[in-house]
Amino acid sequence: MQHISFMLEMHGSTDHRIWQRLGDVTTLVFALGLHQREVDERAPFFLSEIRKRTMVAAYSMDKELATFLGRPPRICRRYCNFHIPLDIGWEDLLADASTRDAVVQRLDANGWDSRGGSEGAKPRVSMLSNIYREMILELSFSREMDNLMHKIEEIRHESNHMRLGLPIFLRWSPENEHPSAASLHLEFLYQDFLLCQMLVERAGDGSNSLIEKSLEILVLLLDIVSKQTRAGNVSHFTIFDLCYIGLPAAGVLSKELLRHSQESGGGHPRESNFARSEIIQRLSVFAAQLETFFPSREGDYDTCMKGLAFIRQVLDIVLTPNTTDSSMLGCDVAREEENDLLAGPCTDDIELLALMEDFDWEQEMRPFSS
Repeated sequence: MQHISFMLEMHGSTDHRIWQRLGDVTTLVFALGLHQREVDERAPFFLSEIRKRTMVAAYSMDKELATFLGRPPRICRRYCNFHIPLDIGWEDLLADASTRDAVVQRLDANGWDSRGGSEGAKPRVSMLSNIYREMILELSFSREMDNLMHKIEEIRHESNHMRLGLPIFLRWSPENEHPSAASLHLEFLYQDFLLCQMLVERAGDGSNSLIEKSLEILVLLLDIVSKQTRAGNVSHFTIFDLCYIGLPAAGVLSKELLRHSQESGGGHPRESNFARSEIIQRLSVFAAQLETFFPSREGDYDTCMKGLAFIRQVLDIVLTPNTTDSSMLGCDVAREEENDLLAGPCTDDIELLALMEDFDWEQEMRPFSS
């Protein structure tokens, strides 16, 4: 698992070696029987917990890469007997028996630390959230259109039920300062984003919901980055979320922003509920934060910057009045003078929109391919 993490940082998520290495991990998981292992009463406590965390890490990585690459997951929950790790930090896990037992006594009936301060919550959260990611992948790869909306709502219902069952310190609210709460809420929003996107692509319905969910993701991400910046440390995980969750959402908003700009330029009535001003402001701040924080040494840097370039091109177009500086859009001024009665979107606007449609944001950035 460590080797895969290093390779991801060096080569990027689309490198074929990452997928091959994940195949090796999957083979080892099954060969060692971690997917069906019963709790071994003879094993030391720390070893038993490490085995649980190893299985969770492999399962979660499998879902992340399957989503990214648009491929079926290799480790399916139906064939696994999961033992969710306890909410215990590494130091306490390896401590002497008396210290460890005192920590275990603090856990509630579901295995959560009642104080809510342990790093042991991360593997538990990862396990629970990726169960629903697998459900989304399963529905995505199915070509059956019957009851699609009903199936999507079932996933949402189960996900919301699980979210409401989380301990208080992991339930997100603007007042909750626990670092895992906002991150987990962002993951739930992203799963809703994938479901909305699936509905749009498969049934041609729900575009407004997709726009709303994309804006909600961007607002939360910018708030997280802002708070962490004021605290003096932007988390490594938050930086990755800027790219792998934020960029697909920003891509949706950018395409809609350009489309609405073209329609209003061509004399079409503008939708009153389209938050044009807020979207422009959020995209502008997002672009600056992504460029500032996403490190150039990361394997996915070039792809990330490609998406960023699209967003900035859209902002240039929608913020530049055609009547004052058409040259910025690449339009021929003489042609516009000859056809000023046929007001419509600049040719380069149309070409950029077509280019953005061809650029598969979800397949290139933390993508999702149905």
